[in-house]
Amino acid sequence: MNLFTRISRKASGGARCVREHGWRYTFYLVLEKMVSRLWMPASITIFFLLRVMPAYHRYVRLKKKMGGTHIYCQYYQGSGDVRYSAAYLRLIHDAATKQEKAMDCVFIVNGKSAAGVAALFCPSEIPVIPWGNRAARSMVHFQRFMGTGSLDMTILHYFDDTMYTSIFFPVMSRMDVTFEKLYTAALLENMKSQPSWIFQGANQNGRQMPVCDGNGQPWQLSVCDDEAHIWPEPVWNDDSEWLENVFTKYGLKFHRTVLISPFANSLAYAPGKKFWESIVMELKHKGYSVCTNVSGRQEKPIRGSIGIFIPYRYLNIFCENAGYFLAFRSGLCDLISMVYCRKVILYPDKGWPDAVKSDTSTIDIFSLKRMGYGDDVEEYVYRPGMDPGKIVRALLRE
Repeated sequence: MNLFTRISRKASGGARCVREHGWRYTFYLVLEKMVSRLWMPASITIFFLLRVMPAYHRYVRLKKKMGGTHIYCQYYQGSGDVRYSAAYLRLIHDAATKQEKAMDCVFIVNGKSAAGVAALFCPSEIPVIPWGNRAARSMVHFQRFMGTGSLDMTILHYFDDTMYTSIFFPVMSRMDVTFEKLYTAALLENMKSQPSWIFQGANQNGRQMPVCDGNGQPWQLSVCDDEAHIWPEPVWNDDSEWLENVFTKYGLKFHRTVLISPFANSLAYAPGKKFWESIVMELKHKGYSVCTNVSGRQEKPIRGSIGIFIPYRYLNIFCENAGYFLAFRSGLCDLISMVYCRKVILYPDKGWPDAVKSDTSTIDIFSLKRMGYGDDVEEYVYRPGMDPGKIVRALLRE
């Protein structure tokens, strides 16, 4: 590997870290790596003081406040990750209800946006608590330091107690493992049991009880088998009054409105502004209303489109009445996959941003069609120079 390649990959990884976690988190991460190369004992000390101890104090405070409540934590901000974690809690909650057992737990997520996704799936009996990025991610370091099984806590992520390795996703594609199958394996297949303390009065000897479905039957799942979808669908808010107000306020056309989502946190190599602007111009020329889904200060609407923020709970009623959804692959697509509307999803033509050299495209892992949500979706790998008109024709089925 030449010097230029190494520098470009470091820069790409740093940019992604800033995009996903912010400058402060990235700064401390770079500082730790620099110190570790100079003197390893100092690095271990810094890691313990900045990551493990703060997490320990948060853990103790939460346990004092919540009592014997079991802690579930999804430290990653991705909407798709939160979706599967929250849906998993719904599954075991329904299993506990079926067995007439009380489930006593709390769900920690990374940020308010993640809390909005979790609210679509988590039963009201399970409190959802949004923490900051460093606080949520520090719980993973705490569990790794203490060891799996030593805490009254479960990390609901496929990297729960192991360190991330960039070769993981290329290997996944070779094994025909999609993003959904990955979470199916991590949360159901590889977590065949739940701590007995989440069920009050059950299994008092401290051993574990099997995870069961809503009918009380143990899960029999294989990561590489084509299983029917076992994940529960979100609970949407179909407020027609809210819909009327939004369409009236922005002057949108029913069943002739395109919602564009050009932003993504986890994936890189998104199309440039000119590509999106060309699409907006052509859609408007054909008489369609075009709006950009924006969230936060950093996301700006595509020129010529209307900037709009749609709370997660209203995605279903909005998209079904708008009629069209166009996006660069993000966690939002995982939610929209369960909404009935015309969908076109774009994927980068390169592999995972910080992965080892591989011809694997992210579509191999994150394809909605491969996960069984392809009835009304078209998927394309975006490459520089792609004709925007091709995407418009696919979206409108021309």
